[in-house]
Amino acid sequence: MSDYVGNSAGSFKGVNMLDVVDKIISFESGELSVDEVVVLFQELVDSGLAWSLQNSYGRVAQSLIESGLVKTESIRRDVEGVLSEILDSNSNKENN
Repeated sequence: MSDYVGNSAGSFKGVNMLDVVDKIISFESGELSVDEVVVLFQELVDSGLAWSLQNSYGRVAQSLIESGLVKTESIRRDVEGVLSEILDSNSNKENN
C-alpha cells in the first residue's frame, strides 16, 4: 500500500509535497538559512522522503542526525518519554 495521500496539493505521510518541492528548490539554490535547512531535513526524515530522494539527501540527513540537529522518530519518542516522566515526577512532588 502506498503512503501517498492524494489531494489537490498532494501529500506524503502528512507532508505537503508542494511545500517540500519549494523548499528543496530553495535548498538546491542555496537560499535557505541553516535553521531552514534543519527544518527541511527534519521534515524529510519524519516523512521518510530523505531516504527516497537522491543519495545526497540521505547523506545530509544522516550527517544532521549524527550531529544531533535532526532527530529520528525513535529518538524523539525517547526524549518525549523522558520529558513526560520528568513532568509527571515534578507534578507529583508539587501535589504532595
